[in-house]
Amino acid sequence: MIKAWLPNYTVHSAASLEAGAWQVYQNFLIHDGPDDPANEVYATIGCIEICGQPQGFDTFNNFLIGLSGPKAKDRAAQLAEIGAARNLTITYLKAPRPVATPAR
Repeated sequence: MIKAWLPNYTVHSAASLEAGAWQVYQNFLIHDGPDDPANEVYATIGCIEICGQPQGFDTFNNFLIGLSGPKAKDRAAQLAEIGAARNLTITYLKAPRPVATPAR
């Protein structure tokens, strides 16, 4: 279950204009990630990063707002309402460990 919406969270490992995060468990979050993973360096330890397109995390959150139908009128209040409802769940699928390759 998603525990809360954290509106003041900012990504620590890179610059991002997309603030906020979904708290999954303790410090394990869902938050913004690199728009271009091949050319941007981010660091994460256990978090899920929304990657691959500009404003991807905002797009993800807009999708959640559309699915959830919050009663609040503004976006910040809508995200807070969704988080407070504690109706979101996430299922993790096991992924293979990536092969480590030496830096060149």
